[in-house]
Amino acid sequence: MKNKQTPYLYLLVMLMLISIKGYAQPRSNSDTINMINGKVWIPKTNIAKHNTFFLKNLNQKGNLKINNSWFKDKTFGYDISNNDVIINIKSHDNTKRYIVLNKSILNAFELKSDDLDYHFVRGNNLHEELSPYHFYQLTSTPNLKYVVLHSLKRKIQSTGASDYKFVQANKLFIIKGDLLIPISGKKDLLSIFPDKKKEVKDFIRSKNIKVSSKYPQAIIPVLHNFSN
Repeated sequence: MKNKQTPYLYLLVMLMLISIKGYAQPRSNSDTINMINGKVWIPKTNIAKHNTFFLKNLNQKGNLKINNSWFKDKTFGYDISNNDVIINIKSHDNTKRYIVLNKSILNAFELKSDDLDYHFVRGNNLHEELSPYHFYQLTSTPNLKYVVLHSLKRKIQSTGASDYKFVQANKLFIIKGDLLIPISGKKDLLSIFPDKKKEVKDFIRSKNIKVSSKYPQAIIPVLHNFSN
């Protein structure tokens, strides 16, 4: 019978080997962090007050693609305020800790929620103009790729600089051939379909679709219906 721990052990060994190659910081008396392919995660905000995780969950089920190898059914979270993927692992001394994974070897990841799959890919694996330090949600159709950079920014409250909230600052793009096209509103989306503008406009109106960075999932039905 196949040992169920084998994939996890392989992932842990792989992370440790990569850290030895140079990404991990050296141990010192002043630095008690023992890096395993990244750095120990230290929350910068009060999670109860400011939940900055995609789908509001640090412990979601999903898959990780590290150095082009998939690791299935792992538990991790995606912090969109810092664009970090955080996984809870057990180190060689059986200490459990949250680790921020090294973006340079994390090719992609998938998160699952309510029977929906959310696919994220590192920017330089999608288009030369996208950042290699950010992950973009990817939706593919036969002729287009729709990518979303989920982002948050702090908005200072009127009560003072120490009181703030996070607001969405997402960026939407369409990849059409070699072109990277920013989408900020309905006009940009209609320009993607020059021969179907009326049909697309009618579809958007009939479905009450909001073309806005605040609702990045809303235009996916448009792309599936008209990008064939």
